[in-house]
Amino acid sequence: MEKSSVFGKRGGAGTALLVIIMVAFVIFISLPFISTYLNSFGISLPSGQSKYVGNSTQGVVISDIRYPASVSPLSTFSVTLYVSNNLNGNNAEDITLCLDNLGVLNFTNANQYGGSPCVAINNLFAGETVPETFTLRSPSNGAYENIPYAEDVGYYLNYNYTTSFVQPVEFVSENALNSEKYPPVGSFSETAGPLTVSVSAQQPVMYGNSVGISLSVMNAETGLTLGNVDTYILMNGSIITIQNPGTYGLSTSCSLPPSLSSQAKGMQVFCLSQPLSLNGMTISFPISLTSNEQSQLQSSNSRYFETQFKVITTYKYEQNGFFPISLQAEGYS
Repeated sequence: MEKSSVFGKRGGAGTALLVIIMVAFVIFISLPFISTYLNSFGISLPSGQSKYVGNSTQGVVISDIRYPASVSPLSTFSVTLYVSNNLNGNNAEDITLCLDNLGVLNFTNANQYGGSPCVAINNLFAGETVPETFTLRSPSNGAYENIPYAEDVGYYLNYNYTTSFVQPVEFVSENALNSEKYPPVGSFSETAGPLTVSVSAQQPVMYGNSVGISLSVMNAETGLTLGNVDTYILMNGSIITIQNPGTYGLSTSCSLPPSLSSQAKGMQVFCLSQPLSLNGMTISFPISLTSNEQSQLQSSNSRYFETQFKVITTYKYEQNGFFPISLQAEGYS
């Protein structure tokens, strides 16, 4: 009897657990419909985006906008924009999100945002999403002559971002080059961001010669850079170097942002700061082995040697867009 009672208690607990799971499942599949219904009243549910994965040319974006399908005259409503940073990219800093082109709409929570429809986000980690809510008010129907009307509300998002990659460089002996007995040159690693960085170089290169590097920075998104793009080239100065860097527009008087200073520890740094044109920019320079490294490789009869250098670009970027708010007309009795 006691054993039977125990099994009975377990069966009851199992039934209760099954009911809880079924209720949770129903709520889960109903969330999109609940969210749509609440949005019609200007109410937004949490996004639920814990990790945002963008494509390789995205940095910080507006991944979602929640706003009512239409609003009546003289009504107050909320608009929530979800600011997301690409999981494959770097952390973003000094982010500013602003509404623009409000037209006949009024911004109501001016005190919260310092008198303007803008909000500052200090830092956004890779993959992170944060919601930002603005409260707006529609005018009387006389402001749009009581004719159904859609106001295209604009927004712009600007932020500081970093794009970087590591590029291998292969040097080989004359015998290895002639016999083609050397491993293939490794591929480079790249991080996500609206600016893409690519390199072309004729490799491998024989000991004693330099390898010509052509480094290109392009804008792959629809936004634009604000101010200069700062480009840093980091390498182990005891192994490889750039002779006469000033000839190629590069400087050795570089001041890296604090967030990058740890990456430059023990490295030789070359830099360039200039605006990005519509066609992007290209930097060409030669990399060669230091005389000491070259002597060691030749004396040890090494057939090949591979090293690498790192390129980091930092910039301020702006992206913009819009969304429509439909204003209802009211009939007269």
